Formats: sequence, structure tokens, C-alpha cells
Amino acid sequence: MTVAGGIFVFVAVVTLSVTGFIATIMIRNPRGALPKLDHREDALPQVMAGRYLSYFTLALLAVAYRDFAVMAGLQAAYIVASLADVVIYWRRKQPVGPHVWAAFASLVALLLCAYVVVAEGARPLG
Repeated sequence: MTVAGGIFVFVAVVTLSVTGFIATIMIRNPRGALPKLDHREDALPQVMAGRYLSYFTLALLAVAYRDFAVMAGLQAAYIVASLADVVIYWRRKQPVGPHVWAAFASLVALLLCAYVVVAEGARPLG
């Protein structure tokens, strides 16, 4: 394995471990996990603003990278986020329409990207 390959594996393992741990404790007990992550419920609107800024940054980077496979992966993540919101609001018997539409739009984008990857090969645009 090259040094670059080793660095990639290390960064990938740490990133997946940390985000996987956070996702697990948040799914199991969101209110109990907030203090463990130094978050406060009253700050959640600002936290959400930061999350959407992160989504925008990821989209910007995917666009700059110009790779349909990367864009498809981003759309898959958007689908997960949208469907998670659908489940949350559905359980609370609140409207889910905007989140369903967001998931649908991301699914269409993912399918379009996947078509290009399969039909033309997964290579960045020149």
C-alpha cells in the first residue's frame, strides 16, 4: 500500500468510526446524546443552519469535482436526510410533504447520475 493509500484508509476509518458512533447514539436516544455531544436543544435552530451550510459545502465540492459518481453519492446522502425527516414528522403526525418531495428530487438526481455512470463510465467531466 502506498503512503497515500494508507492515509486514505486511516482518514476513512476515523471518519466512519466517529460519524457512525454519533449517528448511533443520536438514533438510540437523541435527547440523552445531546449533552454528550455538547449540544443544547435551545441551540438546535442554529445547529441546523450549520448542517445546511455543510450540505451546501458538500454540494459545492461535488460540483467542483465534476464527477457523476460523487454527485450520486451526495444525492444518496440527501435522500437519507430527507427520509429521516419524513419518519420524524410522520411519527409526530405532522406534514411530511416537503421532505418527501426533497427525497424524490434527490432520487431523480441520483438516478440521472447513475445513468451517466453506467452508460458512459464513471469519469469526471473534462
